[in-house]
Amino acid sequence: MDEEERKLAKEVLQQEADKIRGILQELSTPAEVKIQGIEIMNDDRTATKILYAKIDCTVLEIIVEYLAGAYAKTKLSPRTRDRVKLHMTLIDTKFDSGDQDGHQGRQPFPTFDSTDILQQFRDFHFGTIPLTEIHLSQRNAYDDKGYYKATTVLNF
Repeated sequence: MDEEERKLAKEVLQQEADKIRGILQELSTPAEVKIQGIEIMNDDRTATKILYAKIDCTVLEIIVEYLAGAYAKTKLSPRTRDRVKLHMTLIDTKFDSGDQDGHQGRQPFPTFDSTDILQQFRDFHFGTIPLTEIHLSQRNAYDDKGYYKATTVLNF
């Protein structure tokens, strides 16, 4: 995104801040994000390109779907799928070779056999973290700690 698009994305998030905080206030307990279990994006375990950890947090799903709708009303992010897939990417083979964007010319992305990993770590518990903020991050831009650079942060 260019600077103008990032500005618009930030404005949308800020405009929806009260609604998001309202969703969180409806809970009787603090919102927690549980990261447990692993899956792959495709159906063939022997030709895996993306391995990810599953996210379990109903309130986060509600917030993300709400925000996806808000962003779909702008020119920034038209809805291309019915639902947002919450996940934590563990392995993405497009970064195995090529530049940071995963470009490899016309070569297909490499794959790997994830069968053993899936069997051994199917229900692995990565941890549970409190949902205290939302970062609107820039892809391919990093802060001094190596994390994606945040365009803005919405704290709860």
